[in-house]
Amino acid sequence: MNFAVFIDESGTHHDSPVTVMGAYVSTMRKWAHFERAAAPLLKSHGVDAIHGTKLWASKQDFEGWTKERKQTLLRDLATLMKQYVLFGFSVTLDDLAYERIIKTRPVGRPDSEYATCFRVCMLFIPRLIHDFGLDRDPRIYFVLETGHRNVQEAVHLFQIS
Repeated sequence: MNFAVFIDESGTHHDSPVTVMGAYVSTMRKWAHFERAAAPLLKSHGVDAIHGTKLWASKQDFEGWTKERKQTLLRDLATLMKQYVLFGFSVTLDDLAYERIIKTRPVGRPDSEYATCFRVCMLFIPRLIHDFGLDRDPRIYFVLETGHRNVQEAVHLFQIS
């Protein structure tokens, strides 16, 4: 079976004390249904897409939005996701632990915080798909933000694994 994993990160800027990477997993078919259902939902809220930083900072499409309006949008989206997303999880990496443990390891060039979190996602997702009884030999497609400064590190991890 074909699965798609949508991944996004937060905290890769220099003044953040943690790096977080979130992943949502579903079949390709369920994601297609989700995307068709999400478009009118977003439109009913007056937006085409959600970018968390802009939402919580009330910038661009979210200018003037109250906390309650933002929560309603997210609640409606979460309700829709329950229908189509199989599971989601996040990886949190404390930057002090990263500096102490991963960055100082003696072998090779250490992964960045971003790559460390992505490596964890790559390891856990096939296992979770298997353990949940969804598929014994899944084909997994990872969807990442192409404009992110660290995305090439994820590509590199695919090339060496």
